[in-house]
Amino acid sequence: MTYEDAKKAFNDRSKVRHKGIEYQQINAIIFRRIDGEKVIQLELQDTKAKSVTIARLEGVSL
Repeated sequence: MTYEDAKKAFNDRSKVRHKGIEYQQINAIIFRRIDGEKVIQLELQDTKAKSVTIARLEGVSL
């Protein structure tokens, strides 16, 4: 997924997938620096449990 895809999915509240699991929506787009590297992560809302998963942008798909 690209950053533009993530922004659209966030705004549209689209379902997304990560590691074969479907998530209800993206709750947040997070910008971090890890060991000097800029990383974009997504907070994903689980559809079945009341929990969230933090995933790297590259590992998430529509």
